[in-house]
Amino acid sequence: MPFGLGAEPRLSLVLLAFTAAKILGMVPITPGGLGIVEAGLSGLLALIGVPFATAIIATLGYRIVSYWLSIPVGVVAWLLFNSRHSLTRRAATTRR
Repeated sequence: MPFGLGAEPRLSLVLLAFTAAKILGMVPITPGGLGIVEAGLSGLLALIGVPFATAIIATLGYRIVSYWLSIPVGVVAWLLFNSRHSLTRRAATTRR
């Protein structure tokens, strides 16, 4: 199975590496395992035969999608929540 970056590791080992990265993400040293997951996943991918540069690119791509992409979505949700509830607060104060 092509990895998209030129490496062809076994799928079962890649899934094992990503599972280990999820477990590393639960370590409460940094928020979301920031730094720990990247180091662990890059190392594990390199250990299973992915070239190190490719492992780093794959790891950073994974983290951008799984961790950083949710932050803008959260900001939009927070802004929508605040705008909706500020309107209800204004309506409640004008009724009094």
